[in-house]
Amino acid sequence: MAIPSRKWRRLHRWLGLLIVAPVIILSFTGILLNHVESLGLHQRTLPSFLANIYGVPAAEPVVSVEIGQRWWSFVGNQLFLQAQAVSQCPRPYAGVVSVADIYVAGCDGALLLLDNNGTVIERLGSEFELPPFERLTSVPSSGAEEGSSLVLFSPASSWLYDIDQLSATPFDEVVQPLAWRMPPAEVVAALPTQVVPPELNWQRLIQDIHSGRVVSLAGKLLMDAAALLLIVLAITGVIIWSRTRP
Repeated sequence: MAIPSRKWRRLHRWLGLLIVAPVIILSFTGILLNHVESLGLHQRTLPSFLANIYGVPAAEPVVSVEIGQRWWSFVGNQLFLQAQAVSQCPRPYAGVVSVADIYVAGCDGALLLLDNNGTVIERLGSEFELPPFERLTSVPSSGAEEGSSLVLFSPASSWLYDIDQLSATPFDEVVQPLAWRMPPAEVVAALPTQVVPPELNWQRLIQDIHSGRVVSLAGKLLMDAAALLLIVLAITGVIIWSRTRP
C-alpha cells in the first residue's frame, strides 16, 4: 500500500527545516568562492581573532636589542628594524650586533649580514665554517685595526668569527653575550606581534566553512549530512509531485 502524499509532504517539510542553516552557509560561501579573485580574498590575511582558529598565537613576545638608538626586534620568525620587517629569522634568536660597517643577526644557527637599511647582504650557515652558537656579541678588534669583531657563544665554548675570512678561532676572554632589552612602548605598538602566514587568508577560511573543516570532523559530518538531506529532499519532492499531479 502506498504511503499517502500527506506523509511525504510532512517528511519533506521537516527535512527542509533541518537543513535551512547549512544550505544558506553552503550557498553564501559558494558565491564568495566564485569571486575570490575579484574580491581579493586570496591576498588578504585573516585578522588576529580568526587566525587563532588555526592555532596562530594571539601575540608573540618581542625580543629586542638597541644599536645606535635604533631597535632591532625579533617577532615570530621575522626580524624588524624599528617597525619595518627586514628578513625572515627563524628561532632560536642569537641577537644583532654591529661589526665594522654592517650588522650581523643570529637566526637558527645562521648569521645574516645586513646593511644600514636592514637589507640582507648575505646569509652564512655551517657551510661557511660557522661553529654552533646560541648567542653573540661584538668586542673591539685587537691590534692596530680599528672596529669590532664578532664573538659567538655556545654552551661549551666561545669563538671569534671573522666574517671576511669566514673562519673561527677559539676565544678565551671573558665577555658577556649581548643583553636583550625592552624597546619603548611606541616601538612595540608598531610591531605586528601576531604574524599570520600568507596562506591563512580569507579564501582558506571560506573554503573551510564551505566544507565544514573549520570545526574539524563535526563540521565535515554536518555538511555531509546536509548534502545527503538535499538528495532526500529532491527525491521526496519528486514523489510528492508524482502523487499529486492530475
